[in-house]
Amino acid sequence: MKGLIHSINQFLQDCFFNHVSLKFHITNAIITLAVIISASTTLLQFLLQNGELHDLSLKINQVIVTLFTAEYILRLLVAPKLWRYAFSWQGLIDLIAIAPFYLYTTGVFKSLNLLLLTRIFRFLKFLEVDEIHFDMVENLNQKKHYGSLTLREGEALLFIARRSSWIFLLEMVLGISILNIGILTLILLGTYWLGLIIASIFLLMASALCLRSWLNHHYDGIFITNQRLIIKEQDLFGSSESEVPYEFIIDVVPDNRGIWNILFRMGSIFIESGTPQDHVGFKFIRHPKVVVEQIQAARKNYLPLHLRAVQGV
Repeated sequence: MKGLIHSINQFLQDCFFNHVSLKFHITNAIITLAVIISASTTLLQFLLQNGELHDLSLKINQVIVTLFTAEYILRLLVAPKLWRYAFSWQGLIDLIAIAPFYLYTTGVFKSLNLLLLTRIFRFLKFLEVDEIHFDMVENLNQKKHYGSLTLREGEALLFIARRSSWIFLLEMVLGISILNIGILTLILLGTYWLGLIIASIFLLMASALCLRSWLNHHYDGIFITNQRLIIKEQDLFGSSESEVPYEFIIDVVPDNRGIWNILFRMGSIFIESGTPQDHVGFKFIRHPKVVVEQIQAARKNYLPLHLRAVQGV
């Protein structure tokens, strides 16, 4: 019995807290989809005060609230430190996503429009996926792969730098806005062929944008190992990887100029190596100066070992 409980607990921890696990990515994809659907049903409830679509949107929202509530409770149960999670940024986001519904249901406030407006806080769940914690790097080193990235023999991952969560939030909000334009078109034009065609176009655009944004946020990054630097970028129909050996790096330059970069603590990194054609960069990365420090430290540790190997020492 204890073994079963331990297995369930480990499974749930992988789903909610292990950012390098496939289970986590599947769980996050489901939550992302739920937030997108929630935004669309909210629009329907604003525009339609009654009718079949209005009733359907209410039922869908109840399912989504149930899903978010179950997620929050399970996170509390399996969190390594319950109170630390409950009062963390992620825990507060999870609570804010469901609290307005229960406050409205219990009569604490009675304005339906206010309830609908508070659902905008559910967008904050897009900020939950953050850069990978250091204790997860060891897990990746044991598996030797992350998505399409495979580590060499004797190679160890030291640090992973990710895109800013604020960019993910912005792109998802844009995708949801395009989706809602499609829904609005369908309401205005009806289910005639013109309305269906236009709505379908907006749906495809929104789906492509949201999926691409989700892939970028979960799989793009700068992977700093003890042997090389790898820049990985995922797209809808494949991925690209740029490998830069430390001995070829001339300079690594962070750039966080601009008010938005300063406010959201993000920027770009440019890596000069060999010829201008070999220069690579990565935009919208979190804490670019910290990432540059990590790269320089790894390069500093690698070069003496490399020189000794070349010299046969």
